[in-house]
Amino acid sequence: MTATNPRPRIGSLLGCLLLVALTGVAIAASISPTANAAGNDRTLTQSFSMDDLNTFDLQLTTACGTEVDALISFTQERKLVLGAEPGQAAHETLTVDGTITWYAPATGKSYSDDLHSRSRIDYPQGVADWPAPAHVTVTGQNGGTFPYDGYGYPGNGKFEYDAQIYSVDNEGFPYIFALAEPDWGANGFERATAKICAALT
Repeated sequence: MTATNPRPRIGSLLGCLLLVALTGVAIAASISPTANAAGNDRTLTQSFSMDDLNTFDLQLTTACGTEVDALISFTQERKLVLGAEPGQAAHETLTVDGTITWYAPATGKSYSDDLHSRSRIDYPQGVADWPAPAHVTVTGQNGGTFPYDGYGYPGNGKFEYDAQIYSVDNEGFPYIFALAEPDWGANGFERATAKICAALT
């Protein structure tokens, strides 16, 4: 699926900034604090959960022709493996498991589904402040809706995109923003979008 209204870069950045703000809130309410993996100070792990995160779904709002919001409950796990030296390649695995309910305020209708996604994020120049590059590969169920930018498509499948680091938190984890719209070529995204729109309108 190719997006009918590709976003400008600023839209992508704003979406990520919103996600960062939400992530900050979630970390504050984390049930499992950030900790180093045993015996390896070059591997960082982080886990937190959040219930009833309420977000606006831009892609479904556009596709369905009516406002669509989402209520998300999830647990997120992050594992960042750093290079042996600063500036060396690093990679991160981010998994999200939970549930998502889309609802249309105008119709009062809703549609619920599971949320199970895995992101592999490669940092070829290591983890550094802007503008260090990153490459993201996402697989699983509804990973386009969350956590990708907050503005992706629902459904099952795989997509990739290039990104940049724009900040690193005080625990050593990077924040990134997408440089371009991913290729939504998998039919699963198109079918899921049509199914959800039919249920909500």
